[in-house]
Amino acid sequence: MERGAAAAKREHAAVEEKEARFRSILELTRQLVREPSPAGSKGRERVLWIAGAWLRDHGLEATTIEHNGRPIALLGTAGTPGPGRTLCLNACADTAPVEDVGRWSADPFGGEIADGWMYGRGAADSKVAIAVFCHLLRDWADAADRIGNLVVLFDGDEHTGRFRGVQRFIADGPRVDAAMIGYPGLDTVRDGARGFWRATISVFGAEEHSGSSRGGGDNAVLRAAELVRRFGQVELDEDDDAFGLSPQLTVTGIDGGRGFSVVPDRCRVRVDIRVTPDWQPDDARNLAFDSVEWLDRTFPCSRRSRIHEWKGWPAYRLGGRDPVVMALRRGAEAAMGRRISTRPAGPSNIGNFLAAVGVPATCGFGVRYRGVHGVDECFETATVPTVTRAYELAIRNFFELAEAVD
Repeated sequence: MERGAAAAKREHAAVEEKEARFRSILELTRQLVREPSPAGSKGRERVLWIAGAWLRDHGLEATTIEHNGRPIALLGTAGTPGPGRTLCLNACADTAPVEDVGRWSADPFGGEIADGWMYGRGAADSKVAIAVFCHLLRDWADAADRIGNLVVLFDGDEHTGRFRGVQRFIADGPRVDAAMIGYPGLDTVRDGARGFWRATISVFGAEEHSGSSRGGGDNAVLRAAELVRRFGQVELDEDDDAFGLSPQLTVTGIDGGRGFSVVPDRCRVRVDIRVTPDWQPDDARNLAFDSVEWLDRTFPCSRRSRIHEWKGWPAYRLGGRDPVVMALRRGAEAAMGRRISTRPAGPSNIGNFLAAVGVPATCGFGVRYRGVHGVDECFETATVPTVTRAYELAIRNFFELAEAVD
């Protein structure tokens, strides 16, 4: 009887501890969501400060990473590194913008919970991951049988696509053997991602008074519209069977003109092309340049169009046998109680940069979500314990796999 009572007491204590951790994760997430941090804003600094304060309050080390004298990322550690591999848990501290607050059914910066879902910009992508990873680092620091080194990195420059926080971390921080990025999505482990090639294309014309126009043949906006029409007719259906996704071209903007009475002499077209291992950035570049050459030949103007390329990233995929993929997949399957597939992500992300510098990274397993980058972004709170448990197991899986290889 006494042994049974003791076992029941321990079980009750364990349940209470898990429930307390769950509530703590939600509360930290709410604090982070209540600090607006759209890409490029100073709000990310406040988010990094909140996460750093939480880590320090729980006996962990938190170091601010700066760019041009301002905080751009936060590194959390459990003290002096020991022997063995180092695994990084990564999540982004900046978010997409909120374009129309009036369309939201909840305050986008309130962290409100309704019907089991927490609402807020960045709640799912990826402030809940910051909260989960903070708690996992604390638990790892308290573990008596650690066999490797765990760090957390929260980048405040992810949604810009510049990744300056993680770039500074890789250049100046501790050596990292692998990373797990906490993007949302409960049904699959993302083991890679499409890359991208982006450009701003300047199309020119001849400026004159609109009332004196002789048909608008040198109207830069009309010439740009022909280029956009051509892009719209492109079919990139070259499926990469091994990769699982095809390339994709999207015109993301067109702007030009200075008023009603002036024929525009310049118009800019923004184009985003997602690439795969079989259809690389050079293929995207050739497509864009060929299209612009066609425009200048078919609709000639005194000034040739100009292409400004933005820095992009190649596609990558690790494959199911990579230790970091195996570790997270096993952890997710154990936590979910079912098989979990692996596949690449459509959007590019920090994993593309890490792969380019030789750090294998998963780029997704996280909470169930809705509305990421859109109206009413939210995540299902009931999935937080499952995700936390999956990463808890994955961390130990990774170090055990690494120790077996060593």
